[in-house]
Amino acid sequence: FEFLRCAAYAVEIGSSLRKIEEDLKESVRLRVSTAEKFENTAENPEIILESSWDMSQVDLTKQGVYKLTGTFVVPEGYQLSENLALPKAYAYLSVQERTSECTGLYT
Repeated sequence: FEFLRCAAYAVEIGSSLRKIEEDLKESVRLRVSTAEKFENTAENPEIILESSWDMSQVDLTKQGVYKLTGTFVVPEGYQLSENLALPKAYAYLSVQERTSECTGLYT
């Protein structure tokens, strides 16, 4: 299944993706449990899976809208059940050209 969270970002042509990637990693996380049915107990504690984002398709020299894909990282020492697949998360990034120095508007 897909993770139903949509984030949208806009950057100026030639900008860096570092802050966006940091924000996505910090804000998009998945809460899971070691139990078959979710519970947060001493026996089956909740685990927070951090996200990792593929930004390789973004061309910061070209105006356009790009779809970013995030996957969730299973911590060392844990593994998924055979019949379980982690969802993916998505965000959209608009690379824009600045239209005016005074207004800060983008096209």
